[in-house]
Amino acid sequence: MSKSIQKPKKPLFGTVIPGTSTMDFYEFQKRRYFKGYNKNQLLTLLKDLLQKRKFELATRVALILFKNSDTSIEMLWKIGMEILRNKNHSNNHCHRFFNQLLSLNSSHNEEILLEYIFYCIKTEQYEEGINKLSEFIFLSPYKENSILVGYSGILYFILWEKNLPENVQKFRLFDYRNMENDDDEEFVSQENYKCSNFRRNAKKNFEQSLGLNPHNDFILQYYIKILIFEKHFEKAYLNLNNFCDINPNNLIGLKLLLNFIKTYSQNDIKWVELTNKIIKIDKFCDRETIFLPLVDYYLKLFNKKNKKEMSKTYSSESSSLHYIKLAEELLIERLDFEIDSFKLWEKLANILLIINEKYLGIDHELWKNRRNWWKLFHFENKNIIIKSEDKAEFFIYRAICSIYIYGKNMDLKSNYIYNISNNLRKIIRKHGFTEREIYPECSEEELKKYISSIPNIDIKEKIEKDKDKNEVMNIKTIFGKRISSYLKNYMNRKEITNCEIDKNIKEYLERVSNQFNFLNKAYQSHFLSNSDYQNDVYELRNILLSKLSGLKAFYKNYRNINAFYIFKHYGISIFHLEFLNFEYEHPEEASYFEKLHELLFKLSESQLEKLKPSVTYINQSNNSKFLEENQKENSLVENKKIFIINQIKSNCIEELSNTVDEDIIDSYEDLNIHFSDTDKDIINVNQLITKCNDLCIKYSISNYIIKYVFDILFLTF
Repeated sequence: MSKSIQKPKKPLFGTVIPGTSTMDFYEFQKRRYFKGYNKNQLLTLLKDLLQKRKFELATRVALILFKNSDTSIEMLWKIGMEILRNKNHSNNHCHRFFNQLLSLNSSHNEEILLEYIFYCIKTEQYEEGINKLSEFIFLSPYKENSILVGYSGILYFILWEKNLPENVQKFRLFDYRNMENDDDEEFVSQENYKCSNFRRNAKKNFEQSLGLNPHNDFILQYYIKILIFEKHFEKAYLNLNNFCDINPNNLIGLKLLLNFIKTYSQNDIKWVELTNKIIKIDKFCDRETIFLPLVDYYLKLFNKKNKKEMSKTYSSESSSLHYIKLAEELLIERLDFEIDSFKLWEKLANILLIINEKYLGIDHELWKNRRNWWKLFHFENKNIIIKSEDKAEFFIYRAICSIYIYGKNMDLKSNYIYNISNNLRKIIRKHGFTEREIYPECSEEELKKYISSIPNIDIKEKIEKDKDKNEVMNIKTIFGKRISSYLKNYMNRKEITNCEIDKNIKEYLERVSNQFNFLNKAYQSHFLSNSDYQNDVYELRNILLSKLSGLKAFYKNYRNINAFYIFKHYGISIFHLEFLNFEYEHPEEASYFEKLHELLFKLSESQLEKLKPSVTYINQSNNSKFLEENQKENSLVENKKIFIINQIKSNCIEELSNTVDEDIIDSYEDLNIHFSDTDKDIINVNQLITKCNDLCIKYSISNYIIKYVFDILFLTF
């Protein structure tokens, strides 16, 4: 019995798609690959073709799939629409395709209708979209679909905006000038009938959509714009407020209400609560329009409360202390994520100066966990890019913050004196102070504030001569109304060096100081080369190095800033001792630093210019020899250079080694007639810099040790 030939099933949908001929299709179908095709393979191929935007081939593969009556409606309309809307001159075919899909009355009709609206908006066929929607929008389940109703309103809204008169088209949503005219019909009266009809239909659809779905912030924005256009400000405020009550964590609603209050209800203090909510939800909210206004508001309240408060007892919620803590906490939490904002560091520095002067210790918990990771995140981050006009101020304000957080003379790149501006350096030196004594506990603005009221005398000399601290504080003829905080800090440090510490510790420091002084005089090359003295010098060195662990422990019992000045008072340099220990363990490697120091200081100005920007230097009139107080003035070195290594630059010999034979490299100087002694020195410097940089990394030598011992500051590790 012969098998009956089964008729092929009728295709679910027509296969005539523009851009593909019938002959091409049959030739394509006859290929061996597609005989008894695998549906999954075709779907994978179709997905790949659509991603690569090869729509001609995708059309052919789709036609094969659509021949199968098992093809789902969802696959049919999504793939078909993706292909059609990317073809040229396919508008009529798209409309016909949608009409045929909607005529099937499938469960996907709502999605298909929404896709049709998107297509009309994209192609600016707004009236066609409204006409098609009007056939469905009054029927169930379409009229209960908040998205369809909302987009129907958006189509009317777009047509309304396009038909507005030119002078009314300049209307802006959040513009305080909208309230200047008391005429409620100012904008509405200028619409024509057709335009006002579009607006009323849009408003009606928006209200219906929000009634069905009170969480739709997208529709809310259009609705609020219409209410403001109609000057229904109270109704707009009520709708925004209700939306935020229903959706307390919706950022769009909160920002809309915040902008509305700032524009149309400026006396409403609720904006503070809204801003705090936004900041808690969005840590990266707009800095200029949302974050900084709140910080400025708290600082304004602090200044206002601070003027009224005369006693030192404060209530928790209404005092100036409360507002300064709020502002500080906001800035610190923002800086947990942001690194390069000049304005944030400026405001935080000003707040920390106030706290350091009046409320020291109130923010201990804020810094407890941040001290460890902020150092790497902020102060040693080499990837920070600052605008040139804000660069100097950025480093100064950030340095003020690092002083407050970590104390002075810590290994922080923000703390180094090379960042100080020239004007600030001149003002400080004018009054007898050095940068190390005072920088950066003051800002340039703070110094300028007092400079006009200070007579032409040396302030430092006046402080040194006057023994009574309280009397100096009251010298109004010198400091104006009050003594500035940075001078207070200097006087406090002077007092620290002379303060009474534990008797045993004092004797210990005096003993170490004598040993340090003896070793400083004896640790010279001519003594070390003499066998009669060598053993004694090394024995003294070993005794002093045995005290290194005890001196380091001293930092744990005193604040870093205090311990540094106490050591300096006794003529002890823990930096020199740490390098001495390194020299004891690795004498050959230590010699490279001495050679680099010697060679750098021999270079001429023209040679130094050739090294820039890899190597730069600054002049600094500071005393870094850690001598006793009575020896300082005689040993002060003016215009002492500090060399700053910004980057490691490979020297020319190393570059040639990749392309030239070793024999040629050995005679490189003879072959190159332009190779002068100046070039040799620069090459040697680059080689030594690379070597020293590698040694610092290998043996974990801190860059501040090299800075204090050899006046060379590495910023390369």
